[in-house]
Amino acid sequence: MQAKLEKPKEMEEEIEEKTETDFGVIDEKMTVKESKEFELLEEALYECEYLGTAKKVSSQDGGEYLSHKWEEIETGTFIYENSSLTLSTKSKLFDIFKACGFKAEQGTNLNLKDLVGKVCMLHVIQEKDSKGIMRNRVKTHAPVKVKKPKEGPEAIL
Repeated sequence: MQAKLEKPKEMEEEIEEKTETDFGVIDEKMTVKESKEFELLEEALYECEYLGTAKKVSSQDGGEYLSHKWEEIETGTFIYENSSLTLSTKSKLFDIFKACGFKAEQGTNLNLKDLVGKVCMLHVIQEKDSKGIMRNRVKTHAPVKVKKPKEGPEAIL
């Protein structure tokens, strides 16, 4: 008679937390947040946190692209933008990595999951989409300016 091997309870819980999607296995605990309706933002610079990436297929030509999701820190408004899968020194994806503080140079290996939780500034404008609906569009990405602490007598003020 063979003894039945049982999985430790920790392993069962770990397995239950993993979810399979079209993109592979996601191993991430998530917190349910209040849903925000689409909000058209004024043209401005916004401090935003990178929430994640999904690989999608275009309904127009069947080509693959990346969809990026950001959260504007002050209001919690979600901002979406698309990019190609190309990571070159002239690509939008390259700009995202640089703005989020990564040393992005030719030959550097970068991973999209490392962007999650990073913060940068997004210059958001409004444009009509292909259906004529006004949408937020990210025009440029920039690092967050870090204020240097004052030194000398001004530091006391």
